Amino acid sequence: MLVKRKTIFMLFILLFFTTILSACDNNKYEGDYYTYELREIYKNGQSELIDEYIAVWNGKGGKEGDLGKIPAPKTEVNGKRVTSYHGMFYGYDKIKSLDLSNFDSTQITDMSWMFSDMENLESLNLQSLDTSSVKKMSHMFYNCNRLKKLDLTPFDTANVEDMGSMFDDCKRLVELKMDTFDTSKVTDMSSMFSNVRKITHLDVSMFDTSKVEDMSWMFQGLEFVEDLDLSNFNTSKVEDMSWMFSNCAILTTLNIRNFNTARVLDMSKMFFGDSSLENVDVSHFDLSSIEAADKLFAACYMDEIKGAKELEEKISRKELPEVYDYSKFKDQTIGAYYYTANHFNNGYNARWNGTAGKEGDLGLIEPPLKEIDGIPVNDYSYMFSGILYPVHNRLNLSEITKMDLSKFDTSEVRNMSHMFRGMKNLEDLDISSFNTSLVYDMRGMFTDGIL
Repeated sequence: MLVKRKTIFMLFILLFFTTILSACDNNKYEGDYYTYELREIYKNGQSELIDEYIAVWNGKGGKEGDLGKIPAPKTEVNGKRVTSYHGMFYGYDKIKSLDLSNFDSTQITDMSWMFSDMENLESLNLQSLDTSSVKKMSHMFYNCNRLKKLDLTPFDTANVEDMGSMFDDCKRLVELKMDTFDTSKVTDMSSMFSNVRKITHLDVSMFDTSKVEDMSWMFQGLEFVEDLDLSNFNTSKVEDMSWMFSNCAILTTLNIRNFNTARVLDMSKMFFGDSSLENVDVSHFDLSSIEAADKLFAACYMDEIKGAKELEEKISRKELPEVYDYSKFKDQTIGAYYYTANHFNNGYNARWNGTAGKEGDLGLIEPPLKEIDGIPVNDYSYMFSGILYPVHNRLNLSEITKMDLSKFDTSEVRNMSHMFRGMKNLEDLDISSFNTSLVYDMRGMFTDGIL
């Protein structure tokens, strides 16, 4: 009987570990060219795996130079569909050429960050890439510094909802074909063409913007565009137009005669630095919802802009929140947070600086300061973002698994957008104390992570 019991016990142990290993294999699968991981969502404060995989290039098929026609990722792993290419080639900054004509992407819903930070990419064949099911294209080509031409006419974008920063920082792009773009479902176009510095002509006449809520920084830094016709734009749902046309150095003609600004909260620095601007009419702008409009025409010749002076007078008469003297603001690190000025919220933005932990269980976390020299800390956007987004956070916080924020007093916080973005390994998060009564922006709070 003793032998039998030992045998049964050993079989039980073997079965147990076989089950565990099988579960691990189901969560992550290492292929010849791609790594596949189960996608996660965030429900009721808990991280939950869903039965769909994300495919990421593992570098075994090459990390530099011309990779030619690369093998297609699997469409199914362990009986579960592969539905995401999020960050597939992110950061492979030595690859010069890619041909994706072998891909079957009919069921892919997420292509965000797919080619981001491929700083030496010069050639990209996307002619047969099926995008008919894709909902996310944000940061898709972000910081592809050497791309000069991009033909996206084969793209079916009818289901895309997010195009934020799609071409952001493509500094050498001179030709962009997107004649077939259907943007009828897009809600975010923020920074979409920001810092596309070399392009001289941008045709967005086909854009349907009827559902867009965020156009902040959309055309910022178009240094060689002289004429921009947005007469077809429907902006009836837009809430943020801050920095929208800023630093367009030689932009002279801007057709925004159909702009509806009734819901716009922020116009701060909308035309900042547009010293050549002369053929534009803002006399019809509706300021009924405006909360911030500082430096709207800074460095512009207001005499050349129809309605500019009248608009500034209307703004001065409105009881907008106090705008602080920004000379008082000093970017600084205090304790576990880095504090920077935020012009819209008239306060400081607090971001985790990593000194108190960058991975694993961080336990009970001390909250940021409530104010600095009388100026409120009221912006928590990108606080723990696990995305290596240069503008917001260079830290990689995606390996944090647990955080207790129950000591946080958020009663005065206004912005929580992208607060936990990209924290793909976060398993336990206590935000039971959060008071969101004044928060106006929660966009992307858990995007690309546990949501």
